Amino acid sequence: MTHDKRAMSDDTVHASAESATPAAGAKAGVPQQLLNEGEVVILAIKPSVWFVILNAWPAIAVAAAVMALGYVFLPMFDLGLDYPRRTLAMLCVAAVLMQLFISSCQWTGRLYVLTNVRVLRVRGVFRVDVFQCPLRNVRQATLAGTRLERLCGVGTIVFDVETPTEEPCWFHVARPGEVNDMVQEALRKARR
Repeated sequence: MTHDKRAMSDDTVHASAESATPAAGAKAGVPQQLLNEGEVVILAIKPSVWFVILNAWPAIAVAAAVMALGYVFLPMFDLGLDYPRRTLAMLCVAAVLMQLFISSCQWTGRLYVLTNVRVLRVRGVFRVDVFQCPLRNVRQATLAGTRLERLCGVGTIVFDVETPTEEPCWFHVARPGEVNDMVQEALRKARR
């Protein structure tokens, strides 16, 4: 029995060491129906968790502005509410929480994949949308970022593709410099 436990623990260590390699970990997160025969996953990542806040920040800003204006101007009007400021605050907080929930769902359903042949972006929770482009059709990949993204330590990789599409970008990627280096290397290899 002790020997079996030790063998099992050795297998567990071996399996976790294998999954620690980027290719093994990357391939594990990619649905098999997305990959073609012989296609090798170089990188498969989700956006940074900052994606949730960065996607929701316009709603947060609007809710904060509405609440601030309400706190200043509501006392001037008699709306027949016992607690107009509290009601407004609860509505604004509910709107922000709803936007954060929606952004969390969008984050959950998003995956960025780089293979030796293609670049992919998978998004959607109920209806999955896949952007895919062969690496040979990507003219250039550019690392971009707003001030807010840079403040959060994330960036966006924009793919300049031959046929313009709706969203040829990887938004709010953690460690954007490293990810961009991997993309550039894959593009160089695809052009050879």
